[in-house]
Amino acid sequence: MKDKELIEQGYRKYRGTDLDIYFRLELCTHSAVCIKGNRRVFNVRKKPWIFPDGEHHREKVMELIDACPSGALKYIAKDEEGPVMRLEQDEKRLYLMNEEDMEAGEMIFETEGDEIIVIKHTYVHDCFSGQGVGKKLLKAMVKKARSEQKKIRPVCEFAKGVMEKTDEYQDVLES
Repeated sequence: MKDKELIEQGYRKYRGTDLDIYFRLELCTHSAVCIKGNRRVFNVRKKPWIFPDGEHHREKVMELIDACPSGALKYIAKDEEGPVMRLEQDEKRLYLMNEEDMEAGEMIFETEGDEIIVIKHTYVHDCFSGQGVGKKLLKAMVKKARSEQKKIRPVCEFAKGVMEKTDEYQDVLES
């Protein structure tokens, strides 16, 4: 979701360096998942009560917000490797859309049984070349494989090259 859409829906924006956090009081069920999860970011005793830069590991904050049962919390991550893009998924591909709803690139894949994701092809549109789109797609695919407890077989030369050189991807690389 885009910043403008969240604001139009009534969310309040809390700006951070790496992450903007959005909150809509009317949706909050006061489950306290946020407050119990990280008091450096969510602290009702302070003004403002949401401090996006309170945690050095934005992934932890993003996971915490994703765990919010009411949807009262949302975020938009700012990317050091280029413009902010949102990840979308079809049955056979992951793709990134920029803020203007232009597709930046895609990763075509298929599943083989219950254990393997085969990356067939990675394509980055010319106007997004050099902005880390391929690496962002691969990072998303690795996250998908981990969450589904699958291995990745990279047939695509780009994905194969990056996965073989990246230590943190070895756990999902098919041997």
